[in-house]
Amino acid sequence: MFNIEALFHPPKDTGLLDAAQALQSLEGVAGFLAAQHPDFNEWLLQGDSLEDASRFSAFSAGMNGRDAALAIINQRFRSAPVIGLWNGMEESSKGATMTLSVSTGPYASEMTLHFGELANECRLGNYRQVAATLALLAQTYKPVCAYVYEPTTYKLVYDDRVGVGWMIYLPVKLSIKDVPEARAVIPVAQDGGAEGTILVSVIDAVFNEKNREHTDIAHAIETRLVDLELLPTFVQLLRPAGH
Repeated sequence: MFNIEALFHPPKDTGLLDAAQALQSLEGVAGFLAAQHPDFNEWLLQGDSLEDASRFSAFSAGMNGRDAALAIINQRFRSAPVIGLWNGMEESSKGATMTLSVSTGPYASEMTLHFGELANECRLGNYRQVAATLALLAQTYKPVCAYVYEPTTYKLVYDDRVGVGWMIYLPVKLSIKDVPEARAVIPVAQDGGAEGTILVSVIDAVFNEKNREHTDIAHAIETRLVDLELLPTFVQLLRPAGH
């Protein structure tokens, strides 16, 4: 299992607080995933029961399609601006979820993709396809940072900071000279000519948290980023005062 997660601070007047625009932002991600693997062709609106969670298709036409799903999401947005989708596959190794949680308070907003595959498997493909997915999230949500690992099992070097895992995106321009521990350094173009960077720890296999060689590389990158004062602390993920 692994997550692709982006942590971001949208403006207070963000369009993501509008349910339709929030769902539209997810539709672009869903279309990209569908092109990678047939398991991601359909995304259903999560519910309180399996029956409820199998009823509405978020991006399809028809009676139980997008319009019906959006009506439900609009109701839920009144109490919390969160959208949760899943790919309709009950088998854990084939399951996947997509969750957008927009924060209006001090905490970072989150866009999280969760994939249930077993160790050493990745339906997205190799590290380049995973990095392309991470780059899409970075370009869509302009995160403070974004990363690929399973937060509940990956062991961080620093308890007060985010980790690197398989790869991390930071909104700064970096090269292999800056982080020689990285196995790949991938530039990510942003609006207005800005550039971010994805640092990859493993390129010849799927990242495995039980593989000491994999985690050693990821931890070495974390240490280097701390030396460069670039690895965000959890406190730094809070919305700055006045924003």
